Amino acid sequence: MIRETSADIVLNGIAGARGLDSSIAAIESGKNVALANKETMVLAGRIILNLASRYGVRMIPVDSEHSAVFQMVERFGTEALDEIVLTASGGTFRDRPISELEDVTPEEASRHPNWSMGRK
Repeated sequence: MIRETSADIVLNGIAGARGLDSSIAAIESGKNVALANKETMVLAGRIILNLASRYGVRMIPVDSEHSAVFQMVERFGTEALDEIVLTASGGTFRDRPISELEDVTPEEASRHPNWSMGRK
């Protein structure tokens, strides 16, 4: 359906890895992608960005923190930014003292209280 529509932009909000195919379909059919599915970038960021470049489309993050960073870069340019710091408001380590974060294991990091983060 994505390949056959005449839309200029596709909003991908499909949860998890299932959203990857839709992003690829939108890109390969020349449509800009408003991405609310961060797993697409976690799973295949380099592939997605290369495809977007090849097909001349834009990947526009519309999910919270990612959109805020995107908007800053769009408005001020990368040369105006020295660094970007994202903070976390919740998750597995919300109540853990900073002094204990140095010893966090990958297994602990994968145990999110609200959803399955998966191995990666």
